[in-house]
Amino acid sequence: MKNREIMSEWKEYSLGELLEITSSKRIMRSEYTSQGIPFYRSKEIIELTQGNKISTKLFISDNRFNDIKNKFGVPVENDILLTSVGTLGIPYLVNKDDIFYFKDGNLTWFKNFSNKLNSKFLFYWFSSVIGKKQIDNIAIGSTQKALTIASLKKIVIKLPPIEYQEIICSILSKIDKKIALNTQTNQTLEAIAQAIFKHWFIDFAPVHAKAEVLAAGGSAEDAELAAMASLSGKTLDAITALAQSDPDAYQTLRQTAQAFPSAFTDSELGLVPEGWEVKPINEVCRIIYGKGLPKKQLKQSGYPVYGANGIIGYNDRYLYEERQVLIGCRGTVGKVSVSKPFSYITSNSLVIEYQKENLNLYFLENHLKNFDLSMFASGSVQAQITIQDLSKLKIMLPEKTILDKFYDQVNFIYSLIYKNHDKNITLSETRDTLLPKLLNGEIEL
Repeated sequence: MKNREIMSEWKEYSLGELLEITSSKRIMRSEYTSQGIPFYRSKEIIELTQGNKISTKLFISDNRFNDIKNKFGVPVENDILLTSVGTLGIPYLVNKDDIFYFKDGNLTWFKNFSNKLNSKFLFYWFSSVIGKKQIDNIAIGSTQKALTIASLKKIVIKLPPIEYQEIICSILSKIDKKIALNTQTNQTLEAIAQAIFKHWFIDFAPVHAKAEVLAAGGSAEDAELAAMASLSGKTLDAITALAQSDPDAYQTLRQTAQAFPSAFTDSELGLVPEGWEVKPINEVCRIIYGKGLPKKQLKQSGYPVYGANGIIGYNDRYLYEERQVLIGCRGTVGKVSVSKPFSYITSNSLVIEYQKENLNLYFLENHLKNFDLSMFASGSVQAQITIQDLSKLKIMLPEKTILDKFYDQVNFIYSLIYKNHDKNITLSETRDTLLPKLLNGEIEL
């Protein structure tokens, strides 16, 4: 079918004509449980949409969920939830395996779609510049923006025939699947890097291995072998064999084991390996705010601009040539992330500038992720983390030799992570470029 033929069949509808728009039944805070059925707010839906893990886990009981399900229904595959307070207009398309409930007011529920509208088409429409503009036009409130069900029902959308909608969704879904696969790969790689960090710097396993051998009357050589076994996961026989089969790998493992001490000392963070220090973060890092950037200056291309929760747009300027460790300080408070090279950091993030002779990027990122930084937030109207607040944080400083060994150990892992992340940015840009053209019928299919 030619585009001009399709365009003649495009028709305008209000969303209220095409589907049911509603919300959830109210769940009181007293109904939260320690386990059961996941309960989502806007924050959790945004994390899911971005392919991230849920950072704050809330639940309601199975009994409460089943009661609501039987009486009122719950989100099912291809329903849409839309963030409706604070960060507006972020859509989430419910998956086949999703089982959850959600907070009333925070999220609006789109369900019972007519045969004129593919729900995935509406999902992409909400994600487009066209949809975002419509959302901005109906938002109410000055201090905290919000969407109402009544105003959402009145939104006018121009629809092509359902067959054309399905073709559009198929094209865009293929891109999204590639993005999801790269995201899953990165989550696996990050888990590996975090497991190494935990083994070295939280469990202090190599130090314990040495200390236990020495306490049992073993020699310094026995203690070193025990640390090598702890670091590699190999048996002593396998380590001996490694010396013959791969002398370079054996020597690297041995040098890493030698770098770890064999005893502990008391600190403000509890027991830490002997010779390691604990200091306030502002004594070893320079903490500064990013720079403000009006929303109207955000562009569709250029250097990435970071808010509190990742890239929010692009600009023709950058502030940092190298990757920086960021902490969300307004909106999404306490989230630790790392920026791309040549990036602009807004004032919604704190930049943790470190000295390379004292720390490295990978250690600092993982170390900070093991703190609940939201505990440093202040403010009653909107939570925020100030430089003064964060300066109270005490961090651990291992000896430089061990930091360098950790960097070498995980550098290849993070190189793959950054490569996949860059691929996702390119894929996202391709999708976002195609999206308005497909929705406007500019591309002939």
